[in-house]
Amino acid sequence: GGVTAIAHPARYRFTPTVEFALFGEFQAHGGRGVEVTCGSHFPDEVAKYAEMALEFDLLASRGSDFHAPDESRVPLGSLPDLPGKVEPLWSVWADTLAGRQAPRAGQPGALAADVAVS
Repeated sequence: GGVTAIAHPARYRFTPTVEFALFGEFQAHGGRGVEVTCGSHFPDEVAKYAEMALEFDLLASRGSDFHAPDESRVPLGSLPDLPGKVEPLWSVWADTLAGRQAPRAGQPGALAADVAVS
Protein backbone atom coordinates (compact mmCIF):
# COMPACT_ATOMS: atom_id res chain seq x y z
CA GLY A 1 0.00 0.00 0.00
CA GLY A 2 0.99 3.57 -0.54
CA VAL A 3 1.43 6.44 1.88
CA THR A 4 0.19 9.89 0.91
CA ALA A 5 2.71 12.69 1.37
CA ILE A 6 2.89 16.39 0.54
CA ALA A 7 5.60 16.73 -2.11
CA HIS A 8 8.19 19.55 -2.06
CA PRO A 9 6.05 21.93 0.04
CA ALA A 10 8.42 24.90 -0.20
CA ARG A 11 7.77 25.15 -3.93
CA TYR A 12 4.13 26.15 -3.41
CA ARG A 13 4.89 29.56 -1.84
CA PHE A 14 1.85 29.50 0.47
CA THR A 15 1.51 32.07 3.19
CA PRO A 16 2.27 30.64 6.64
CA THR A 17 -1.44 30.65 7.50
CA VAL A 18 -2.46 28.79 4.35
CA GLU A 19 0.42 26.32 4.71
CA PHE A 20 -0.55 25.58 8.34
CA ALA A 21 -4.16 25.02 7.22
CA LEU A 22 -3.00 22.71 4.41
CA PHE A 23 -0.96 20.58 6.82
CA GLY A 24 -3.82 20.44 9.32
CA GLU A 25 -6.41 19.44 6.72
CA PHE A 26 -4.03 16.98 5.09
CA GLN A 27 -3.34 15.25 8.40
CA ALA A 28 -7.02 15.33 9.43
CA HIS A 29 -8.00 13.58 6.19
CA GLY A 30 -5.47 10.77 6.57
CA GLY A 31 -2.34 12.24 5.01
CA ARG A 32 0.70 10.53 6.47
CA GLY A 33 3.87 12.28 5.30
CA VAL A 34 5.71 15.31 4.01
CA GLU A 35 8.75 15.58 1.78
CA VAL A 36 11.29 17.16 4.11
CA THR A 37 14.41 16.86 1.97
CA CYS A 38 14.41 17.36 -1.80
CA GLY A 39 16.52 18.98 -4.48
CA SER A 40 14.55 22.23 -4.40
CA HIS A 41 14.67 22.77 -0.61
CA PHE A 42 17.29 24.98 1.02
CA PRO A 43 18.71 23.84 4.41
CA ASP A 44 16.42 26.23 6.33
CA GLU A 45 13.41 24.76 4.52
CA VAL A 46 14.54 21.22 5.41
CA ALA A 47 14.63 22.28 9.07
CA LYS A 48 11.22 23.97 8.79
CA TYR A 49 9.51 20.94 7.24
CA ALA A 50 11.17 18.58 9.72
CA GLU A 51 9.60 20.65 12.50
CA MET A 52 6.23 20.65 10.73
CA ALA A 53 6.43 16.86 10.33
CA LEU A 54 6.90 16.59 14.09
CA GLU A 55 4.16 19.13 14.86
CA PHE A 56 1.59 17.39 12.65
CA ASP A 57 2.77 13.85 13.46
CA LEU A 58 3.71 13.20 9.83
CA LEU A 59 6.33 10.83 8.48
CA ALA A 60 9.24 12.41 6.60
CA SER A 61 10.28 11.58 3.05
CA ARG A 62 13.39 12.39 1.09
CA GLY A 63 12.95 13.31 -2.56
CA SER A 64 14.43 10.92 -5.05
CA ASP A 65 13.47 12.44 -8.36
CA PHE A 66 15.63 14.64 -10.56
CA HIS A 67 14.29 16.75 -13.40
CA ALA A 68 17.16 18.92 -14.66
CA PRO A 69 20.47 20.36 -13.47
CA ASP A 70 19.06 23.89 -13.44
CA GLU A 71 16.01 22.87 -11.37
CA SER A 72 17.73 21.08 -8.48
CA ARG A 73 20.14 22.60 -5.99
CA VAL A 74 22.09 19.38 -5.51
CA PRO A 75 23.58 16.90 -7.98
CA LEU A 76 21.64 13.73 -8.74
CA GLY A 77 22.10 11.16 -5.96
CA SER A 78 23.57 13.52 -3.37
CA LEU A 79 20.61 14.74 -1.31
CA PRO A 80 21.38 15.06 2.39
CA ASP A 81 19.92 12.56 4.85
CA LEU A 82 16.74 13.33 6.75
CA PRO A 83 17.20 15.17 10.03
CA GLY A 84 17.59 12.58 12.80
CA LYS A 85 14.56 13.69 14.80
CA VAL A 86 11.93 12.75 12.18
CA GLU A 87 10.53 9.30 11.44
CA PRO A 88 11.22 8.23 7.84
CA LEU A 89 8.17 7.48 5.73
CA TRP A 90 9.64 4.15 4.68
CA SER A 91 9.52 2.95 8.30
CA VAL A 92 5.91 1.87 7.65
CA TRP A 93 7.35 -0.83 5.38
CA ALA A 94 10.08 -1.97 7.79
CA ASP A 95 8.68 -5.51 8.16
CA THR A 96 8.30 -5.91 4.41
CA LEU A 97 11.78 -4.55 3.77
CA ALA A 98 13.16 -6.98 6.35
CA GLY A 99 11.53 -9.89 4.51
CA ARG A 100 8.50 -10.27 6.77
CA GLN A 101 4.90 -10.01 5.66
CA ALA A 102 3.24 -6.65 6.33
CA PRO A 103 -0.26 -6.70 7.88
CA ARG A 104 -3.16 -6.91 5.45
CA ALA A 105 -6.00 -4.41 5.46
CA GLY A 106 -8.22 -4.90 8.49
CA GLN A 107 -5.43 -6.43 10.58
CA PRO A 108 -3.72 -4.55 13.42
CA GLY A 109 -0.98 -2.34 12.03
CA ALA A 110 -2.48 -2.07 8.54
CA LEU A 111 -2.31 1.33 6.86
CA ALA A 112 -5.83 1.45 5.44
CA ALA A 113 -8.78 -0.73 4.57
CA ASP A 114 -8.94 -2.32 1.13
CA VAL A 115 -10.97 -0.33 -1.36
CA ALA A 116 -13.16 -2.17 -3.83
CA VAL A 117 -12.69 -0.97 -7.39
CA SER A 118 -15.32 -1.81 -9.98
